[in-house]
Amino acid sequence: MSYGVTIFITVVGTLLSLILSAMMAHPLSTGRLKLGNTINFLVYFTTLFGAGLVPSCLLISK
Repeated sequence: MSYGVTIFITVVGTLLSLILSAMMAHPLSTGRLKLGNTINFLVYFTTLFGAGLVPSCLLISK
């Protein structure tokens, strides 16, 4: 049962991520979006600082 849940979560998460990324990429690439620069910054900023980066640095520094 747990393998089935894991495979389902992986497949659905991958498909959803792919669809949302494609839907976001087209308006951002055309340049006609009003908040395009802000959205680009937020997407880029979150890729620089992943969710586990800060706790890992705190753990290593102690």
